[in-house]
Amino acid sequence: MPLRAGSTDIGGYTLAFVNNSAFVHDKIIQVAWTGARYAVTPKVDLAAGYYHYGQNSFGAKSCADASAATCSGTLNAYSLVADYRFARRFDAYLGVMYSEVAGGLAAGYLHTDNISPTTGVRFNF
Repeated sequence: MPLRAGSTDIGGYTLAFVNNSAFVHDKIIQVAWTGARYAVTPKVDLAAGYYHYGQNSFGAKSCADASAATCSGTLNAYSLVADYRFARRFDAYLGVMYSEVAGGLAAGYLHTDNISPTTGVRFNF
């Protein structure tokens, strides 16, 4: 929606000079995810997940590449975690996530994919 000079913004601020014509379309990000957890043994669990973001092209010019953050784009991520309960209140976990971005969601990135490993030990109260 175009804003006019004199419009009131969040916090009660009055806008004197306004130009929001660069974003003529609403930005829409659709998010979906799914996952599962499986008890391999009474002490070992495996969990997997999939995550997806889809963004529309919301700039003045429609595009589907990485030339601008306003272009349509996607993010896909996959995760896997192994959890081992070695004592009543302690467990150890090992996990990895792979993610990749494309289109507008990749604008400004030097690398469009990433591998993120993690490991740790937890104490449960």
